[in-house]
Amino acid sequence: MSLAGLTVAAALVCCGPRAALAQRADPLAPLSREVAAAENALQSGERQIAESHFRSALLEGWMLAGAIGWIRIGLLEQRAAAAHSAIEEEHTP
Repeated sequence: MSLAGLTVAAALVCCGPRAALAQRADPLAPLSREVAAAENALQSGERQIAESHFRSALLEGWMLAGAIGWIRIGLLEQRAAAAHSAIEEEHTP
């Protein structure tokens, strides 16, 4: 399953169809939104609000990195299963 497909599937399970559609549109959107809000707060001199948005951006980044990690694990498992099947086929008389 592709990164986009797995992200959509996870969003469907966790948050329903609306969230899945939003995730498919742009998985970086929440991160970008939080960074932009933090920068706007800094420009307005609102340091505490900026800090809050930067923390939210960090969380979004970690969640995205985690999703990518799970996808990589899934791909590695698929490759391992395919390799195992190929080896079994080679050694079957």
